[in-house]
Amino acid sequence: MVANAPRRGTGGARHAAYKQDRTPRYETGWVARRLASITGARLVAGSATPSVATYFEAVNGGIALARLTERVRGRDAHVELVDMRDEAAEGNRQPLSRRLVEVVSRTLEREEQTIIYLNRRGMATFVMCRDCGRSVQCLGCSVALVQHAEIEGLVCHYCGYSRAMPSVCDFCGSRNIRGLGVGTQRLEGMVKKLWPSARVLRLDSDVARGPDSYFNVWETFSEQRADILVGTQLVTRGLDLPAVTCVGVVDADLPLHFPDYRSAESTFSLVAQVAGRAGRDGRSSRVVVQTSNPEHYALQCAAEGDYQGFYEAERPARKAFVFPPFADLAVLTRTDRDDTKAASSAREAAEAIATGLLREGIEGIRVMGPSPAFIHKLRGEYRWQVTLKGDGLERARHLAPRGKDWSFDVDPVT
Repeated sequence: MVANAPRRGTGGARHAAYKQDRTPRYETGWVARRLASITGARLVAGSATPSVATYFEAVNGGIALARLTERVRGRDAHVELVDMRDEAAEGNRQPLSRRLVEVVSRTLEREEQTIIYLNRRGMATFVMCRDCGRSVQCLGCSVALVQHAEIEGLVCHYCGYSRAMPSVCDFCGSRNIRGLGVGTQRLEGMVKKLWPSARVLRLDSDVARGPDSYFNVWETFSEQRADILVGTQLVTRGLDLPAVTCVGVVDADLPLHFPDYRSAESTFSLVAQVAGRAGRDGRSSRVVVQTSNPEHYALQCAAEGDYQGFYEAERPARKAFVFPPFADLAVLTRTDRDDTKAASSAREAAEAIATGLLREGIEGIRVMGPSPAFIHKLRGEYRWQVTLKGDGLERARHLAPRGKDWSFDVDPVT
């Protein structure tokens, strides 16, 4: 605890990085609010893209709302959506659209800087046999291994397991096996081939393994000793880069494919945050957003810089399906090396919680599941989940099992 704290501040409020994903599970914004309440401090939570739940609370009087109606410095970049379905239909199956290539080329001619964003690391996103259709999987997690150039092999991004690139399929013995999809490593190589005279940097967690390497990349780029920066979410952080006048977003609709009720919110936030890297010193700037779903309201509103429009489009869907801010969510997870045992224990827990709620007369809480977690097997353990939805979920917490094989996560982040 901190004594004599008249004001507390959180920047980038509600970013997923502020959620602790291991026990004790907590969300930094919630902790800050509790601390402010205990100490009598005033809490200031700032975000260019607040969560729907936070904004809902603000417009309904739960918290005070202050708006910045004008950009502090610089001017808004021109954002355009490129339909990658049209690119494919016209014969371009490369990860970079012709429009983005054109804009980057013009930016280089003006001796200005470019950021190209892709939230996937590695060379190939998975390695697949073209005969039997199976991908190379991690032994301890139910995910595909990702090809990485620096080890000349495959790596699991969840547990760190690695293996050599197979020459034949593990299942059918075919030699027709190859990496598919594009990660930042492969994209970096493509960028260097397209613009051989450009100075290209890459920033992802493979490069930034420590604070020194992270800041070395940023220092080099901010001092304009590089022309193009290719990277993952690390490039969206709110640093001031006045010479950046071109931003490209590859696979902008990737978050929309995740099984998370916040997928549209994540997509809007992603595009808005990346677009905010351009136009910071007043120069004319362009943001090219590549997508296969340009009609989606999250992308349309992000391109227009219209948070209010996004909120008005998203709120009815949240209400219809009773997701936050219209209900709270919690996930009870059972892990075990035995899949059957994990499923059985989770089923028993769901039944016990439902029975306990009835017995104690606790209303307004729905028990759903169990169901396999999105990543069913992680680090050698199978995971089954029971979801609680409703108001005041802390009323049901005492009914949930406890122990090293269980976790109870309120407001989970996928």
